[in-house]
Amino acid sequence: MSKLFKNRIFLISAGVILLFIILNFIIPSKYLLDPLRNFTFRLSMPLTSIFYKGGVKTGGFFYKISEIRRLSDEKFQLEKKNAELELKNSKLNEVLKENEVLRAELGLKRELKKEELVAADIIGRGPTNVSGSLIINKGKKEGLGVGMPVVLGGVLLGKLTEVGEDYSRVTLIIDESSVINVMVEETRAPGLVKGEVGFNLKIVSVPQELPLKDGQRIITSGLGGTMPKGLIVGQVAEILSPESEIFQSGRVKPAADFNHLEIVFIIKE
Repeated sequence: MSKLFKNRIFLISAGVILLFIILNFIIPSKYLLDPLRNFTFRLSMPLTSIFYKGGVKTGGFFYKISEIRRLSDEKFQLEKKNAELELKNSKLNEVLKENEVLRAELGLKRELKKEELVAADIIGRGPTNVSGSLIINKGKKEGLGVGMPVVLGGVLLGKLTEVGEDYSRVTLIIDESSVINVMVEETRAPGLVKGEVGFNLKIVSVPQELPLKDGQRIITSGLGGTMPKGLIVGQVAEILSPESEIFQSGRVKPAADFNHLEIVFIIKE
């Protein structure tokens, strides 16, 4: 019974809408009386209003879906462009860093005049995190030899202690086997800088008549002929020896950051 009632309601509604369409859009108005037209319009208005509003809501729903898709696509494109720009920016920063390093080495090369600088990448380290040695990707093919100084920006890092055809081992100045002839830049007092256990530096054999002070810069003296004169080693961080001793000693803070080395330069005579 309920189903039959629903079918009748549907048929009546469809008939009313069909009558409204015929009277208002198909049959010319000159053949109809205005009262009849007005009657059918009032009768069908509730139904046509429901269908119209439903169509507007449905259209708005699909419009919102398409708008969400469009905004999602735009967001994806913007994120992609942003990622590309960040990649280009990081590459540019690396180039700028490398240019700064190269400019510093160019200034050093002008000072050295007779010597030649060979650039090398670090491809390995020793067994510890802050190791006393490095492995670089240049060797005999580039004319390198044992004992040649390794620098970065005018700062002494160490020297070559093993040279292969296309690789070399660099023993850093912080290694406990390292000993360098140095002097205090301010007073020209001679001394020796040694690497210590724990990768520290210590200056020893400094004459008492030329007082050692905190903050003084230590540079290579050129004595022994193995290192050019004037390369920066570090600065005095602490005085260790009492005044009663014949020679002074102290802790030295290295000028180089040995934890973040990527490229080095070998001074080739």
